[in-house]
Amino acid sequence: MRVSIRPVWIYFTALLFLVLIAACLWKSGDLLVNIDPPQHVRWAVVLAGESRDMERSETALALFRDGRFDSLILSGPRCFRNHHESEFSSEFLTGNGFPKDRIFQLPNEAVSTATEAIIVIQQARLLGIDTLLVITSNYHSARAHKIFKKLAGETPVIRLAVAESGFDPKAWWSYREARVIWVVEWLKTLMTSWEIRHDNYSVEQSGSILLEPNPRAVKTLPAAVAPPVDSIPTAVRDSLKKRPT
Repeated sequence: MRVSIRPVWIYFTALLFLVLIAACLWKSGDLLVNIDPPQHVRWAVVLAGESRDMERSETALALFRDGRFDSLILSGPRCFRNHHESEFSSEFLTGNGFPKDRIFQLPNEAVSTATEAIIVIQQARLLGIDTLLVITSNYHSARAHKIFKKLAGETPVIRLAVAESGFDPKAWWSYREARVIWVVEWLKTLMTSWEIRHDNYSVEQSGSILLEPNPRAVKTLPAAVAPPVDSIPTAVRDSLKKRPT
């Protein structure tokens, strides 16, 4: 009597498939994280999406104390009527010793990382920033890096620094909070890949500085930050003249 070995191959193939799926899922947490080697830059930006524990702002404070950057932009979408997220981050940072004259709020109406990136990159180019350190949560870093690199092109050069959060990329399946973050972030990653390829995202040149206070009027910043007065739009130049000295 001849015994068929077909079921054995079926079971082996199914087992191999399950092992490959498990390996992909195990590494999928690390794929959400992007970290660049330490390097000093003049400007950094904290992206919106701060948690209740202020990990992104806390990381920015630690990086500033380590000498990783000189001045900080706080991206602040509107969160409560006329209040912006950057207001709370600024209060936290200055309350913990961050120099007030090195913090610049960027109030905006961004509804996604892509629209936020457009606004941030516009401001960076207006200030002549050649390299920008982007500070965000670890699970958001790979997607943010992809979006910023795509929209910024060669100017400014984008580097990433991550804030540790409630997401452990090597054990994301072990607790509910991390599982929720994993599902949401991978859905957003897939959506972002589609949008970047098919939507017409572009960084249009803007003539106005949205940062508060206006860095061009702050005397404590390095002189290289301020462009020639003739290059500043008339409306902005007039507004600077009205500022008290």
